[in-house]
Amino acid sequence: MSTEWIEVSLKDICENKSVACKNFEEENIERYVGLEHLEPESLVISSWGLVKDGTTFTKLFYPGQVLFGKRRSYQKKAAVADFKGVCSGDILVLEAKEDIILRELLPYIIQNERLFDYAVGTSSGSLSPRTSWRLLSSYKLKIPLNRESQKEILEKFTKIEEAIKLKGNLKFTTQKYKESLLNHLLTYGINNIKTTPKKNEDIPVNWSLKKLGDIATLRTEKFNPLSADTEKYIALEHIEPISGKILGYEDSKESTSLKAKFKEGDVLFGKLRPYLRKYWYAEFDGVCATEILPLIAKSGTDKKFLFYTLQQEKVIGFAIQNSFGTKMPRTSWADLKNIKLAIPPKEEQQEIANILSNLDKQVFAYEKEIELSISIKKALQEQLLTSREGVKL
Repeated sequence: MSTEWIEVSLKDICENKSVACKNFEEENIERYVGLEHLEPESLVISSWGLVKDGTTFTKLFYPGQVLFGKRRSYQKKAAVADFKGVCSGDILVLEAKEDIILRELLPYIIQNERLFDYAVGTSSGSLSPRTSWRLLSSYKLKIPLNRESQKEILEKFTKIEEAIKLKGNLKFTTQKYKESLLNHLLTYGINNIKTTPKKNEDIPVNWSLKKLGDIATLRTEKFNPLSADTEKYIALEHIEPISGKILGYEDSKESTSLKAKFKEGDVLFGKLRPYLRKYWYAEFDGVCATEILPLIAKSGTDKKFLFYTLQQEKVIGFAIQNSFGTKMPRTSWADLKNIKLAIPPKEEQQEIANILSNLDKQVFAYEKEIELSISIKKALQEQLLTSREGVKL
C-alpha cells in the first residue's frame, strides 16, 4: 500500500494538557507518578506512589495520555497512562488529536530517538536541563494521512509491544517474589528454623539480635571536586528505586559540592526520601552525593547480605519513621544504625544473599530481553516514522 505522507509539527497531532487536581478524594485519585517511576525507553508505567503517603504533585492525567519527561530528557522517559492520577510538573501530559492521528499511534511517535534528541537540544540548565512544550511542540515529522496506513503501522508496533509487556510482567512478578522472599528469609531463615525469644523479639535459633551499627559502619572520607582528580559520581537520580541498580553516573567535575567517597563492595543507601527505596551495591570505586550513605560491612558480615538487609521493610519503615523535614524528609546514620535486626551466622548470610542475588540476575535477564525488543522497535520507528520521505507499506 502506498499513501501520501505529510509534514506536521508535534503540536499539530497532540496537545499538552495541564489541569490541576484540587481535591484527590473528589477526583478519586489514588496514585501519583514522578520521573523516578518512568522507566527509560518503556511505554509501560509499572510503578507509582500513593497519594495517601503524601505528594505535592497536582497535574492530572488520564488513561491513554502520554507522559513525557521534560527534565533530563536524555533519560528517554515517555509512557502511556493506563490509570487516572497526578504527576510531577517535570512531566508533560500529551493527548492525541484523534482527527489527525490514531490515539494508539501517538506513543510510538513520541518515544523515538529523534524526538528525544530534539528535546535534549532544546533543553536549558546545567544540573537539571529541561525542555518545554513551547519548544518541543515545533518538532517536525512526517505521518501518513491514510487511516489504514496508520493502522498497519500500529499493528507492527503492537506485536513488539506485546512481547515487551510479557517480559515486563515476568520481570515485575520476579521482582515482587524476590521482595516477599527477602522479608521472609530475613525473618525466618532459609529452613524456617524454630524461633526463640530474645529481648522481646522472636528470632531463629543460632541467630543474633544486633544493631545495624554492629554489622556496618559509615565511610566518612570526603571528596572535594575542586582540588581532586575526576571520579565517577553517583547522585540519587542515578539509582533506580527498588531494583538496586544504577542508571548511570556523571563526572565528579560536573558538580562542585563536597561529596562522599565509596569503594567497590560498599552499600550505598539513599537517606533523602527513604520511601523511594534507593540502594546500590557498589561495583566500582567512586564518589556520591552527601544524601547517600556509603556503608561498609564489618568483619563477620557478608557484603551482599548487608545490601539485602537494607532492602527489608523493617529497615525502610524505620528509616521513614526516623526522618526529619516535611518537604525533603531524610534519615541519618545516627538514627539508622540503632535499628535492631536478626542476623544469622555468616555462612547462612551468604546462602541468603546467593538466593536473592540469583533472583536479581533473573530480573536483569528479563531486562536484557526487553532491551532487545526495544532495539527492534527503534529500528522499526526509524524505518516507518522518522523517514523524511515516508515509506511504501
